Formats: sequence, structure tokens, C-alpha cells
Amino acid sequence: FHNEGITYEVWAAIEKQLEEGQPEPVLQGGVNVMKGDDILASLTCNEGTVRSGLDTIGIMKNDAGQCWNYESQVWQTTPCN
Repeated sequence: FHNEGITYEVWAAIEKQLEEGQPEPVLQGGVNVMKGDDILASLTCNEGTVRSGLDTIGIMKNDAGQCWNYESQVWQTTPCN
């Protein structure tokens, strides 16, 4: 989002490598406030507060035995590289 020379970059990420005892991936997110290439503020959302429909798709695909292959950019049922 842009407003009077300030950019608000909203981001979300999911860590697919589960730690021991972690039942499912945790979605993280935040907002970076920038003026040009300078970061004025970097805000992180509280754990467990980020919601996205895309994380649900990834979890369902993983539960169905599929994984994302970053090299070929496709979902597959064989082990990912």
C-alpha cells in the first residue's frame, strides 16, 4: 500500500519445517513501513493472530501427501527437492 511517499508492505509467511512437538505450521506476518528503500518500522504480528486462506490450502495439500517443489514450482506426491 502506498500513501504520500510511504509504503506499507504487508507480509505473511509459513514455516513448513515443523519443530518437534509442533502439531502444524505456524503462520507469521507483519508490516514493514518504508520510505524509498529505507525501513522506517518493521512490525510483527502476535503469534497465532495471522489468518490467510492460502495457509489452509498448503496444510490440506500436505495432509493429502503432497509437497511443494520449489525447484519446479509444482505440487507433487513424490519427495520434494
